[in-house]
Amino acid sequence: AKMGSAGIVLAPTSWFSANADYWEIRRQGTIQALPLSTIVANYTLFPSSFIRDAAGNLVTIDTRWLNAGDTITKGMDLGAKMNGALGPGKFNLSIDGTYLFDRRSRLVASAAFGGNEVGTFSRTGDIPVRWKHVAAFSYTLGPWIGTVSQNYTMGYQDYVLPGVANGSVKPADWNPNVKPWNVFNIGLAYTGIKNLSIAGGIKNIFNTDPPFSAAYDSNTGAGSSWEPRIADPRGRAYWVSASYQFK
Repeated sequence: AKMGSAGIVLAPTSWFSANADYWEIRRQGTIQALPLSTIVANYTLFPSSFIRDAAGNLVTIDTRWLNAGDTITKGMDLGAKMNGALGPGKFNLSIDGTYLFDRRSRLVASAAFGGNEVGTFSRTGDIPVRWKHVAAFSYTLGPWIGTVSQNYTMGYQDYVLPGVANGSVKPADWNPNVKPWNVFNIGLAYTGIKNLSIAGGIKNIFNTDPPFSAAYDSNTGAGSSWEPRIADPRGRAYWVSASYQFK
């Protein structure tokens, strides 16, 4: 893999800063798990996958994982931070996100790169969503620290199951687009006891369900009607922690 990046940080005041980093990643020999139909349709690209006997008769087709593909991914990391006084306490506000401009791939180095895959379902690796971010607001008042955070992942075009693609199956109210995944969390910490810190909070405070995805209903992955690489099906959860420093 080869990677290049260039960025800038702006801090015009003591209470505000922002950053932007453009990056590009080129990967060669990426691991591919190609279905039989793809290997057959691209016979000239994978001649070694077609196993023949001494007479030249086809014996089997090797569908194991192989190092073949190339990918080019271009994106930008963006962030901003702000802090200051608010009433009797102090606040911190931050956001960090990633915007993908372009991702293209090809099965082998001798083939041409395909179209832009950003915002579309991917069978292997990650799903290249256009935008995702984590935003947080915290407020400190004496020994108390309260936090509200947001995890957001933009929606994308879902995988179209074969029966839907050929028109033999027409599910009611089927939507080809997966909705965004948007979850809020809250937390509260107390540090008023010497060397002791106590904290607790709620993850997914609105008990948001994962957005529906038809991809894993085809029995090709670990989820059912949701995408585990994007969303979490566990719903609202509570947590507590305590730490003590021995000095």
